[in-house]
Amino acid sequence: DGLSPKLRSFLDGLRAIHTAGVAFNPSTVSGGSFDNPESAMKYQKSQDLFSTNFHPVVRIHPETGRKCLFVNSMFTTEIEGLSKAESKQILDFLFSQFGQPHISCRFRWQAGDVAMWDNRCLQHVAIGDNSSHKRIMRRVTLKGDAPV
Repeated sequence: DGLSPKLRSFLDGLRAIHTAGVAFNPSTVSGGSFDNPESAMKYQKSQDLFSTNFHPVVRIHPETGRKCLFVNSMFTTEIEGLSKAESKQILDFLFSQFGQPHISCRFRWQAGDVAMWDNRCLQHVAIGDNSSHKRIMRRVTLKGDAPV
């Protein structure tokens, strides 16, 4: 909703390349480890990490019918049909839109809280201001639909 009509029109119909191979590459992963038993975060090695998938840059939410951006800085690496430089500039701009205060929910944790969000239309952007507290997290990812 916050993008200009011309930019929305340009993005509509584009496909982006998604892979976990960059974010979870054993040589570059930050905050976790594949082999370090002392690491707070554990990742499962899999060839699937290096697979490439194409998804629409703008998808339609299957329940609301609203259009939303379907890119993220962790997994979206390039826009199909654009040069790497063009992709980077456009994706960097789109990534900069996430986390703006007027479209954000700031969760203030209390003991026993549970938070859930719909990754089909929302972005989790951790603030990183809780380093003095122990964080216990259980992540569940549900198999979703194919983005259209």
